[in-house]
Amino acid sequence: MVWMSGASLYIRNHDATFSYQDLVEIDSRASRLAFTADDGELVLLIPERSASEERHLQFFTLDAEGEISTGRRVVTAHASLDFSISPDETLLAVSTDSSMLALYSNSRMELGDMPGGIDTDQDDIPDSVDDDDDGDGTPDVFDNVCIEGGSCALHPNQDTIRRIRIAVDGIDVAVRDTFHLTGDQSQQIRLLASHAITVNHQVGNDEARAISAMLCSEYDVEKMLDHWSSVLTIADQPFHARDVSCVVESGLKGTDRGDGGTRIVITWTVSGRIGSAAQTPYNITLTSGVQPPDASVAMIMHAFPVNLQIDDVTGSRAEEEVWNRRDPSLRLSVQMIPEDKPDQFEQALGTLENYWYIVVLCIISLLALMAVLMIRRQNVIDFGEEDEETEKPEPGEEWENLVDDAAAWDEDWDEDTVTEREQPRPPAAVRRDIRRKPKPPTAVQRDLAHRGREEDNPQIKVRRTVASSEQEEESDSEVDFTHLVETEPTPEEPTVEVDEEIDSALKILKRTTEVAKTKKRRPVRRRKSE
Repeated sequence: MVWMSGASLYIRNHDATFSYQDLVEIDSRASRLAFTADDGELVLLIPERSASEERHLQFFTLDAEGEISTGRRVVTAHASLDFSISPDETLLAVSTDSSMLALYSNSRMELGDMPGGIDTDQDDIPDSVDDDDDGDGTPDVFDNVCIEGGSCALHPNQDTIRRIRIAVDGIDVAVRDTFHLTGDQSQQIRLLASHAITVNHQVGNDEARAISAMLCSEYDVEKMLDHWSSVLTIADQPFHARDVSCVVESGLKGTDRGDGGTRIVITWTVSGRIGSAAQTPYNITLTSGVQPPDASVAMIMHAFPVNLQIDDVTGSRAEEEVWNRRDPSLRLSVQMIPEDKPDQFEQALGTLENYWYIVVLCIISLLALMAVLMIRRQNVIDFGEEDEETEKPEPGEEWENLVDDAAAWDEDWDEDTVTEREQPRPPAAVRRDIRRKPKPPTAVQRDLAHRGREEDNPQIKVRRTVASSEQEEESDSEVDFTHLVETEPTPEEPTVEVDEEIDSALKILKRTTEVAKTKKRRPVRRRKSE
């Protein structure tokens, strides 16, 4: 008989005395407890997460003497309200805050030969009632794309079935075992993950990390290492597994709980060694029936068919596209990569690599020759210049030349440079007056013409009448413009600006003349004639 109080678990004997049996320190967050059917284990539910631990179920083992010890742990990570254990102790049910019920188990259902027709994926479910005939996780109604071009429901996708990759590097061997959950399974796990910490529609980073720890925590490491050590042989040498790790590669972080297409991918990696380094060619043997890990999530995934690939450090590769459950043990041969015959260019490169010192010597010699030629060109002396005789002036003549040069320089210095300006052109009327005799004004010409007509036609005296006097008055008051039409156009008179230009030009000419008159030329000493 047991009960919880605070952080303690009290145990008493179930008899008439109810005597004290034991006291065990437990997590103060524990909310539920239960015994297994055979009373061999006690299970406590921890429904709250802490900074160092996720939600989990803690098992305690009870021996025949009544001693209690800490046993295994099942990480739930999602919201956990209550739990129950099946009578055969193969199934553990945990209620959540949603419509989902989480089931945990480490026992895989034994498959047998069930009658009913063809079973392509060998999961003991006939194709007539199986919604996934090829076992690649894609329902047959949506399995319409494949490289075969037809009957895609019977040809599994090599990228979504179970994939085993064996990498051999000398004596080091790494085995990667990758599983893909179906779309429905992935969506159900994302629903639990979205309620793990904050109730929303998205799977956050912390929630993805917690659910990843849950999916990768439920397997027996020692059992898995022993299993791979017994089924794998490389180059006729047994494989000794030493370490195993698990990681959720994709399908959780940043997804939506309603996403039914993204599939969760989980990979277990087993590392180990063989006795001596494998040299190509060699063989690898896998015993038929390579079982997946004994984790709860692995119990719901297809163990077969399997895509097997072997990669050697030298680049050699061997592959078995589809390996079914009922097939015999698989034996693959890793061959040596054939050496490619080098072409002429590669042969030339190889020759240069082998005799590189000759190439370096040639380059150094060429650089030295170029340096010598450049130095000789810079040091060339033209002896023809020394043959030319140069006349040296006598001391007296040199002094006279210096005096003459000084006098010429002084004369040039004293000269006042006067900027010559273009001679201004007179207006058109002035140029016409210069070329010919100017005409008198129009009024003067009209008077002269009128006077000449009077001399030629003397005025005849007539008798004045009234009508004639009125006509004369009218004629005197009228203005005659006929002469303006008949006479030639008068030349335009020079404007004020033109007059100013003429005056300015005259001033400049006058100043230039005065400067020329007042300037004196310094006498220059002439050389004496010999």
